[in-house]
Amino acid sequence: MYHDVCEQICVMCQERGIPVLIGGPYFAQPEVISKWVKIPGLSGLVAGEVELELPSILQTLLSQGNLSKHVGIMVAQGANSPKGQIAPPLLNLDLVPIPDFSDFPWDKYPNKIVPVITGRGCGWGVCSFCSDVTSSAGRTYRSRSSKNVLTELQSHHKQYQASRFVFTDLKLNSNVEVWRSIISGIQTIAPGSQWIGSVHVGMEGDNGLSEADLRNAAISGCVRLTTGLETGSQRLADIMKKGTRIDAISSFLQHASSAGISCRCTMVLGYPGETSDDVQASADFLARHTFEIERVSLNRLNIIAGTTLQRSIKSAPHKFKGITILQEDDAQALVKHQNSVVGTLKHRRAVMHLLTEVHRINSRELSERAREFE
Repeated sequence: MYHDVCEQICVMCQERGIPVLIGGPYFAQPEVISKWVKIPGLSGLVAGEVELELPSILQTLLSQGNLSKHVGIMVAQGANSPKGQIAPPLLNLDLVPIPDFSDFPWDKYPNKIVPVITGRGCGWGVCSFCSDVTSSAGRTYRSRSSKNVLTELQSHHKQYQASRFVFTDLKLNSNVEVWRSIISGIQTIAPGSQWIGSVHVGMEGDNGLSEADLRNAAISGCVRLTTGLETGSQRLADIMKKGTRIDAISSFLQHASSAGISCRCTMVLGYPGETSDDVQASADFLARHTFEIERVSLNRLNIIAGTTLQRSIKSAPHKFKGITILQEDDAQALVKHQNSVVGTLKHRRAVMHLLTEVHRINSRELSERAREFE
């Protein structure tokens, strides 16, 4: 989404002889790389996870050397394909230094909220529409050790007096051991902490989200959890490859809200194969859980380049009735499309029912515990 802005920055820097490196989460997709690497004035495009090599890369940049010798740096090569190699996923995340927030303008914010990530990728990683798992930090799941995560929390608490943490993992309970170590250890190493994160209510034998786990999480300072509901229709959830059971999400919401945790859900509208009955099932689900869900994020489906959904539509369009691809915007990794099903009267009526339930939930005042992270 910042392609045009980055173009302007590169032009301004080129006029002043300033080298420019650009990196971002989606430069692991060849079609996106090919659009960005040709920006005039761009010295190199960071593709993949290069944190441990960054000092060496910067030395080459400043000495005007050949950046493409570094794995993870792509450079333009005339009309030919970009020169370079995408860096593979980092395997030992404990080697990555703890982030340094000492120059962050904490005084400009009402609360010190520090982002922490315990693992990259997703322990499930199969949802067909998900672009996070095909981003640079996706591409398989890797976890930090419990000790390493707790050391970071303790460091931020001591150095910045931070006691508010947002775990940015796609699925914080991907590694159940780390998940439980946060719950059992955070108050010891960072007393008075509160924290939020996202979880996946998967069908594993032990996903770390039992009633007892959620009670313990609340006691440890967890004030908000978000989960990807996406739909109230089990049929559609299976098509999406969500790996969840709608009844299990119901139990999760009941147990988490009873423990005092603010629950949030993301939802998707307009997935291929969705019918008015599926949308109505989503509306009915929200109606049943009106007082257990505090906020719903309802999103119109975006088809992102590189996802399983995008590649499936491209390879077998006849299997996706009603879906018409209008344009492929590689610079923004978006596939603009039209879904003829969503325009029918029956579907629109079901959508209105869904929007009514979403509004009923989202217009309520937030619980006091969840407000500090708003």
